[in-house]
Amino acid sequence: MRSSTSSSDRRRWFTTWLIAAFAFALSFGAWEAFWRHQGFVPSVTDDAALWAATLRGLKREDPEEIAIVGSSRIQLGINPDAFVAATGWRRPVQLAVAMGPSLPVLRHLAEEGFRGRVICEVNPRIFFAEERKLDWLIGSYLRKYHSLTPADIVEERLGSAFQQAFVTRLPALSPRELLRAGMAGQLPAPEFISVQRDRYRYADYSHLDSLDRRIRTVRRLRRRSKATFLDPQAVERLVAEVATLVRKIRDRGGEVIFVRLPTNGHILDDERRVVPRERYWDALASGVDASAIHFQDHPELAAFSGPDGEHLDQRDAAPFSRALGAILLRELGRPGDE
Repeated sequence: MRSSTSSSDRRRWFTTWLIAAFAFALSFGAWEAFWRHQGFVPSVTDDAALWAATLRGLKREDPEEIAIVGSSRIQLGINPDAFVAATGWRRPVQLAVAMGPSLPVLRHLAEEGFRGRVICEVNPRIFFAEERKLDWLIGSYLRKYHSLTPADIVEERLGSAFQQAFVTRLPALSPRELLRAGMAGQLPAPEFISVQRDRYRYADYSHLDSLDRRIRTVRRLRRRSKATFLDPQAVERLVAEVATLVRKIRDRGGEVIFVRLPTNGHILDDERRVVPRERYWDALASGVDASAIHFQDHPELAAFSGPDGEHLDQRDAAPFSRALGAILLRELGRPGDE
């Protein structure tokens, strides 16, 4: 009798838990669907751990491997699917960092035996800065890379997989932010930038309701900036160092491609004033044994403009990647071409 009662109790508890789990899953799914309908998309945390794990996955000895280094301009500007479709090359490994200099990463790849292709974005205000104030950022990322353990990699992969799966873990949808938005009588607004697990970023500027204010702020900061840039002798030394790094990669059968992405409006005006092309980019392009692609030399690239003057909207990233890919094929050829 006790056995029968115990068995019946277990069945009731099991049924109760099953119903509760189903109700939770249904509620969670509805909550997730509601916020996705409001324009929220999954986004992972783009931190040193994700960058280090991405670098750890780079196949250094593989001549078909492609690495992208640079700043947020190329992190937002390249759509990997469109790039692969246009070139027939392998999917590039995204190692660009927001506000990050490309030179320390290029140096790391050259010194660590990389044999593939490096697409190196040149953000002139960063690349030719006299004071290497932003190098510390890449330095901290590289320190994370060198200290990375197998447990760190597993933790990062599990965390980013969860972040990529659900929008409800986004900071804007935390209980605190939901309460704040509710008290203001409005729904939280989705972020205009999202990051995927492969570290490619996508910007939907239709979600940015303060674009004019953003532009005014950046313009004001640049006017007040006391940043200084390399004099002619320092440019020569920089170009000589870059040429040495390029030669190391080329001697192993690899290639380096320098790319100057489109800028427009106040950003382009500022760059023409403080880092003029003829003094900086042209010296680099003529001083290294590598392809150098400047958007102003290619009408198909110059046709693109960023809403904020320097970053492409996600709707432009795919056609831009196809255009850039076509130029790279003309410069370098398809895989296996002689």
